[in-house]
Amino acid sequence: MRVSFKSTLHFSLLGAALGLVACSSGGDGGGGGFIPPNISTQPVAITSDNEGEVAQAGFDGAQGGMGLASATDLVPIAAATAGSNTTSSNINLYRTVRKFVDAAIDKQIDQTSTLSVTGVEFSDSASCAYQDPVTNQTIGSGSESFRASIADFNQQTGEPNSFSNGDYISVTFNNCDYGDGVVQNGSMTMTFNSNVSLMDVNAEVFSMNVTASFNNLSMTSITTGVETLHGTINLAFDVNGTSVSFNMSGSSFYAVSSAESVHLTNFSFSASTDGINSSVQATFTIASTMLDGQITVESQFSSNGAGYPTSGSMTITGDNSQLVVSVNGDGTTATATVNVTLTINGMVQAGYPKDVTWSELGVEVNNAF
Repeated sequence: MRVSFKSTLHFSLLGAALGLVACSSGGDGGGGGFIPPNISTQPVAITSDNEGEVAQAGFDGAQGGMGLASATDLVPIAAATAGSNTTSSNINLYRTVRKFVDAAIDKQIDQTSTLSVTGVEFSDSASCAYQDPVTNQTIGSGSESFRASIADFNQQTGEPNSFSNGDYISVTFNNCDYGDGVVQNGSMTMTFNSNVSLMDVNAEVFSMNVTASFNNLSMTSITTGVETLHGTINLAFDVNGTSVSFNMSGSSFYAVSSAESVHLTNFSFSASTDGINSSVQATFTIASTMLDGQITVESQFSSNGAGYPTSGSMTITGDNSQLVVSVNGDGTTATATVNVTLTINGMVQAGYPKDVTWSELGVEVNNAF
């Protein structure tokens, strides 16, 4: 089976802001070194004029954490390890990690691999192009290279029995186009910080701790332009069937596109779900070209997956200013109300607190929260 390492990343404020530095353990990939974009870190002065924009930025971060905990994205681990290439317009960082696991399981060891009693280390490269079985035409271009170190490797089946602390999987793209018009450069590396049995993974009862590194990973297309991810994220999962808890943290991560550049720092996202109801806690500082500055966000939301959150609040701090948005719990649509308080220089502003709908505040939910 030919393994496709195509990175389909959720490029929004969490898949972006989480948006998600540098310090990739994967080494330089195609495309050269990462050059940080010019993003102002001046704290944003929050006012009644920009409160909607500021609230949207904070909400996007919390929503991204919730998306990472959703049953759709976190539960079907067995499908990934069995070789499923799930596709979605909302594929996120966790699914990217799953693709790495998928790749490691499916990758067959070639004649140049170094085999030993304790495990295997191997590297390989391949063209991103393939021959269409119907037209016999060559589709795609560029190349991808793959390297890994797996301690508990089954030489008879050509697959890992488990992943161990210190194992790693890395892929580098060099002008890689699988024929869909998206050209990829840069590299990704996943390093395991704990032991996890693939038998437990397939049974959907396991815990896993990994570090995911993105080194100037860029995706270029005619429709979206250039999108780049760069940074390192610590990921921890605890899965028991449909019950999932998740934590993502890091000190710095960049997401850059033609539409917006984002720099996330000192971030921690914790989320959990029972397959229906979910909750997320998030703390992060985000600087973006959209905000033309920086804000710090602390949020805690709960959801039943129907739309907007059912309860919770977020506190957004800027330049001598603070915005607090609390869910009133009267619905999950854009017409549900929230209580908003704006404080500047320690003084609650005239007209606040106030009850407004999500729509009136100017906050949109990208997907069911």
